[in-house]
Amino acid sequence: DGTPLQIYSGNDVSVPVARGYNKNGYVRLRFDVDARGIPEDVTIVDQQPASGLYGKASTTTISSARYLAACQGGEPYAVSGYEEQMNWGLGRAGPPQVLVSP
Repeated sequence: DGTPLQIYSGNDVSVPVARGYNKNGYVRLRFDVDARGIPEDVTIVDQQPASGLYGKASTTTISSARYLAACQGGEPYAVSGYEEQMNWGLGRAGPPQVLVSP
């Protein structure tokens, strides 16, 4: 399949801090997933609110996540330009949502 699948959601000490922020928000992230399933070059595409709290927590969390790499013919390969959105609010983080599957 040509889409990476998240198999470990990542761990980040700033997530509890962001959960305590208690405001609705989201962070849209773009990144590459290498053939080993490791996210690289994680960048923020958009975030609300614009303060960096949710952005920092989301970037760190996705950077430490692990994916089942995309495969073709049984061989894993890197995927560029993958996008996910993390939704935040009401004292808890939401699961990432896939936005773009290159």
